[in-house]
Amino acid sequence: MVKTFLNAILAFWLLVSCSGNAEMRALLEHTDSLNRIYAPLDTVSYMENVADYYDHWYCSDAIRMKAFYLLASVERDKGDSPLAIEHFNKSINFADTASTNCDYQQVSKIYGQIALIFHEQRYPQKELEIWEKAATYAKMASDTLLYMICQEHMVGAYWTMGAKERAFAKARNNYEECLRLGYLKQAACCLPTLFAYHLQDHDYANARIEITKYKQMSGLFDDNDRTSPMHALFYFYQGQYYEGVGKLDSALICYRKLQIRASKLLEKENCYKGLMSVFQLRQQSDSALKYSRLFAETNDEANRLNSANEVSRAQALFDYSNSQRVAKEKTKQLYALSGSVTIVVLILLLIIFRIHISKKRQKENDRRKFDNIVSKYSEAMYDMEQLKTDFKEFEQNKKMEVEHLRDELAVLLEKRKTEAYDAYKKLNDQQIIRKFREYARMSKTCSEESEWEELVSTIRIFLPDFYAFLSSHQNNTTSQEFRVCILTKLQFLTSEIVNLLGTSSPRVSNIRSKMNAKMFHNIGSKTFDANIIRI
Repeated sequence: MVKTFLNAILAFWLLVSCSGNAEMRALLEHTDSLNRIYAPLDTVSYMENVADYYDHWYCSDAIRMKAFYLLASVERDKGDSPLAIEHFNKSINFADTASTNCDYQQVSKIYGQIALIFHEQRYPQKELEIWEKAATYAKMASDTLLYMICQEHMVGAYWTMGAKERAFAKARNNYEECLRLGYLKQAACCLPTLFAYHLQDHDYANARIEITKYKQMSGLFDDNDRTSPMHALFYFYQGQYYEGVGKLDSALICYRKLQIRASKLLEKENCYKGLMSVFQLRQQSDSALKYSRLFAETNDEANRLNSANEVSRAQALFDYSNSQRVAKEKTKQLYALSGSVTIVVLILLLIIFRIHISKKRQKENDRRKFDNIVSKYSEAMYDMEQLKTDFKEFEQNKKMEVEHLRDELAVLLEKRKTEAYDAYKKLNDQQIIRKFREYARMSKTCSEESEWEELVSTIRIFLPDFYAFLSSHQNNTTSQEFRVCILTKLQFLTSEIVNLLGTSSPRVSNIRSKMNAKMFHNIGSKTFDANIIRI
């Protein structure tokens, strides 16, 4: 607010105290100084008058080019992309690109500004076209660094278009060229495309090499492997690498780092996508569901904000302004050649008169076709809106159905837990179970076969599902292995199992590993207890 007030005061003072060219020149230089220090120009309100002044009064094309360039910068900062593109193109039109005295570097930078607007609007085809023009003029200016920057931006456009192979090839070529020219920081800027491509191709070995190069060459990381929020998206790719090689804990750390630093929609979208993937792999359904919802919401918001309507309007206005420029130039030529204009107008009138009758019928046909297309378009729009409404109702109904099923599932799970607890308590109250508990407490071996048979019979009665599961593997299971599984299910300690069976601890450990592999296809004995108890 204060900044706006100060700019208004400055503009008023200059308008009152100066006059004519000196007044406009002062405003132009003031805006140029703000632009050079990258100050936001959204509060500047006088540049349209300045540009209009230089457009109508005699001055050099260089001044006109500068005035419209600054006006375009103001409109860009105000968020009016179509108007900014129009003024940037008008600024370029004042450059005599056929002259050796042309400021090709400035022309290249203006094209770069236009390309960045199309980049923000997710219009990669037009962005690529403009970057090619920017690169051409950078090359004509012999500015190799600016040329390489333009080439690198083309990589981003190819990637957005889905031409990943072309993006990778161009990024690789740019990387090698920057190294040859000694532009190490710019070479580092090429690496994200390379390791992103390798990650999508599941080539984790090469992805690791490119990620390591980037951290070493970019100069963006401190000794603790931390970077600024501006480059936080790197953690998403690093997380993808760790996820791909199975280091889920490291991947989770990277995604959490991104979550802390994420401020843009793209960063949040990728953050939630990564967290959702990790928790799915770790089979943590609640967390996976939470981040899948956040990912979907962020993705929808990004799509809404990056609607193609703004781009279409910008392109339409660009084409319109270009045609207006051509019309204005033709008008000036006609005023300069008044005699020729008169003759041309008479000829045109004669031609129009002669073709009027034939065109009238054609226009009528075109009108009917147009009305038909408009009618179909209206019907299609109505159908589309109806489909949106139906989809919203369907989505709402499904959400309610999911919530209802979730509640029912929670009740059933609670009931199942209660029943399981009651069954387990009743099982432990059986005399044979208490006897085995007493043997375990006294570190005594159970050598009576009848007691083992009674124990197995009790398990068959109280834990029929568990007994059926063990019985399905009984053909290739020894009695001792069978008993280890039963004692583990009853949550006897390993040392107690050793005493009850009268065997050694290594023997019991080997049985646990063997049965874990045989019944659950798990390596080792660490997960044996959990697998047995879960049955």
